[in-house]
Amino acid sequence: MFFAVSNISSSYLFIAMILAYLFALLIGFSMHEAAHAFAAVKQGDPTPKLMGRLTLNPIRHIDPLGFIMLLLVGFGYAKPVPVNPYNFKNGRWSDFLVSIAGIGTNLLIAVVLGLFRSLFVVFSPNLFYSNNFFANFLVLFLEFGMIINLCLAFFNLIPVPPLDGFRVLEAILGPKHRNVIDFMEKYSFVIMIVFLIIVMFVFNFIGYLANWSFIGICWIFEKFFYLFV
Repeated sequence: MFFAVSNISSSYLFIAMILAYLFALLIGFSMHEAAHAFAAVKQGDPTPKLMGRLTLNPIRHIDPLGFIMLLLVGFGYAKPVPVNPYNFKNGRWSDFLVSIAGIGTNLLIAVVLGLFRSLFVVFSPNLFYSNNFFANFLVLFLEFGMIINLCLAFFNLIPVPPLDGFRVLEAILGPKHRNVIDFMEKYSFVIMIVFLIIVMFVFNFIGYLANWSFIGICWIFEKFFYLFV
């Protein structure tokens, strides 16, 4: 990925990076969980609203320990949105929509941020070499935001409990394959550890996928905007 090249002092650039990274994290996690809550309410379950989770307020969604882990070791978690699937009006289809809502929201945020970044690249390239603190913060936020939201989306697509991808898989398989779901839930901790080691720490698959998606999204938008230059 391509971060802003700055002529301001290293201390100001470091502060801009920290603030941009934290801001991008809070938005990514909050929007992800709020999307689950919104989808659940729309599908007939009032539980997220009653529990105060139908909000973009990050305080309602961020788990302190999970957030600290994310900052220190690069892996963390937010508070899961409580839902009661028995309230869903469309059964498995509702469960699928609620599970995929967070992933789809993160992908949408990444695309929107990529659009704005590409606009600046094409029509205001000096922004990337500015000595202005706020210009550096803006560019860093757009880039951190893209990578973080792409990582959140791809990571949550992994079909391992308790990730969203598992709930999507459960909705697709249905009751006919309940034995498979029960087995995965029974050994969820072991499966999760194995996936983390293989996907994140050995092959860094999520990181590569997010970086290439970052480049691809920006390339497509930039090619489009250059048609108007």
